[in-house]
Amino acid sequence: MGVEMSSSESWVLQTSELVIGSKLSFDLNDAQGVVLHKAGAPITDRLIERLQKKNIHSVTVKGRAVQAIDQDAILFSHFDSALIAEMNQIVSECDTGLRKLTEELSQGQAGDVVELERIVNRFVEQAKLDSSAAFAVLGRRTTKVSPEIAAKLTSHSTLMALMGVATSVVMAKTEADCIDVGMAGLLHDSSLLLHPEWFDDVGGLNGNTKFPTQFRNHPIESAEILTGVDGIREQVLTIISQVHEQCDGSGYPNGLVASEIHHSAKILNTADAYLNLVQPCFHNNRFPPADALAYLCHNAIAGRFDSKIIRGFIMGMSIYPIGSIVELDDESIAMVVRSNIGKPLEPFVQSLNAEAKPIDLSKSPRTIVGPNLKEDPSVQRITKSRMDKMLWGSDLGLEPAFS
Repeated sequence: MGVEMSSSESWVLQTSELVIGSKLSFDLNDAQGVVLHKAGAPITDRLIERLQKKNIHSVTVKGRAVQAIDQDAILFSHFDSALIAEMNQIVSECDTGLRKLTEELSQGQAGDVVELERIVNRFVEQAKLDSSAAFAVLGRRTTKVSPEIAAKLTSHSTLMALMGVATSVVMAKTEADCIDVGMAGLLHDSSLLLHPEWFDDVGGLNGNTKFPTQFRNHPIESAEILTGVDGIREQVLTIISQVHEQCDGSGYPNGLVASEIHHSAKILNTADAYLNLVQPCFHNNRFPPADALAYLCHNAIAGRFDSKIIRGFIMGMSIYPIGSIVELDDESIAMVVRSNIGKPLEPFVQSLNAEAKPIDLSKSPRTIVGPNLKEDPSVQRITKSRMDKMLWGSDLGLEPAFS
């Protein structure tokens, strides 16, 4: 049995995907037209129970869907084209440079990090000019889908590192700190290339029962490999060894708590967790960016992430990350095109119409109701029941310290 809502185009939504606390811009009616839930009212546990009692397991949502338009054209029209081109070039050069360096290290050669650091420094300079542009570029790049482990890891590490750099810029860190974050993020997985036996033929983790214990030590192994390499500061090695530590002590390899973890390692840990939610390397459980940020906020309150860093992360990209498609309270569909520093709930948005003008939500009566998701079976919503699960590490087969 399903539920229908009035309008033209439609898509199916499972009732299990309804997020507690979110608001719908339409009435929920049963097959006889009886209103089960009024537009604008928040989703509650009681509503979910009612739907279950009525044996309603899915709803057919009818309404305006996101049209096939050039979203990149709309998004990047709000930034200097030369700046966007330079940032995209830097990301590509960073990926290529990291690939070259990791190949050298895996072959026992003395890698040269000077050129890689120069590339990171260029990104720091560009991000200082416009941090929103940096997050926009990184948000549209994707982790490479490849059975080749090196390609997959360097792609992920590049995005993680530069996202950490952009967050550091928003948090007004020194230039040296920003560069250290970038270098540590790029190099933190260097040791994984020495263990091809950990991966299967299609680039996934092989499920070896000894794998989790071995994997927990890879940050230390990465730091050891890089010790003595010309141009790598001691602080970078410390950050690398701590990237996967969590503030509540549930991380690895040493189970450090917040006061023992380097601040830059916390920044990279946040970027890594976010990317593992929205575009993971080794599994297909992909979540919407807005859900991922809400999830990180929840886990910061629970003590697993540094709340100040989560705040800086959100200040840079807004609670609905730049490039997200959202629904406004007047049922119109728009794209988040720029963050509004200091007002993460009120970014700049634009209707999905290239001729429309952007709206500064801090100066408009309009508000964002929630993300508007095109039908995509690979994207899941993060439900209330999953908020306390270690979703950002689910691809590693590691037992979390909490349930």
